[in-house]
Amino acid sequence: MKRKLTKKDPQKEISSWLDYQAKPVKGKSAKLSASLPKLKRERHRSLFRNLGLIIFVSLLTILSLGYYISPQANVKYVKVLGAKGLDTVKVVNASGIKPTGKVLSYCLNQRRVNRNITNHYVEIAHSSVQVNQLNHLTLRLTQYKIIGYIREDHYGYKILATGQISKQRIPLKAIDATKPLFVGYNHKTACKTDIAVFRQLPQSVQSEVKMMSGETQRPTQIILVMKDGNVIIGNVDTIIKKIKYYPTIKHSLKTASVVDLEVGAYSRALSQQEKARYGLIK
Repeated sequence: MKRKLTKKDPQKEISSWLDYQAKPVKGKSAKLSASLPKLKRERHRSLFRNLGLIIFVSLLTILSLGYYISPQANVKYVKVLGAKGLDTVKVVNASGIKPTGKVLSYCLNQRRVNRNITNHYVEIAHSSVQVNQLNHLTLRLTQYKIIGYIREDHYGYKILATGQISKQRIPLKAIDATKPLFVGYNHKTACKTDIAVFRQLPQSVQSEVKMMSGETQRPTQIILVMKDGNVIIGNVDTIIKKIKYYPTIKHSLKTASVVDLEVGAYSRALSQQEKARYGLIK
């Protein structure tokens, strides 16, 4: 039995397929046409943002350069804080800050300013530069603690917590009376040795020392005149260990005495001559 064959026209089939492909797909075309304006708007926004940023940076740069080259960028006034006992004009000169200098330059080079000052003044531990208004500077100083004074004639020189001695000469009337005076030192070596010993004494003992005398009988001897009217004599090598016995000995004394801690520990009453020598007679 023969099959019936259905004849199809190939050209007709291809034409139908091409017609289907050519038909627009609903939805996709609508979405594409709607997104194009949004994309354009976003591109315009991005362009304006970038352009605005460029203009802002450019204006800021121009204004900064204009200020830097103008007289307003020069230092007009310097205020010094923390310069107790120091000449503020000399401090500013030592810092290297000049009226013709730029404010920004000194702020960016604070290490150099600090180095200039600390190299010139051993009593200054640190300095910093701050800007007030457009061209006013504040130079803030931090000084080392003063532990005593060396007396020479009618002046005193600060002894710092670092063990260094300031070069600044201070009238005796202007020094801190609560700090001990180092007197009678003809040799710098002996003075430095006694300063090193004093720095190692307990704080409670340091605060009770009125004077340290360099008028000793031996280079190894150390003399401390106390605020309570007693005089301690010791050896620079052992005084730090033996000073702990002083509070006990002091309570047993009935009059101003010499407490000798050089060899052993004993005491005796001060003579009038010794009182005058150590400034205990007013």
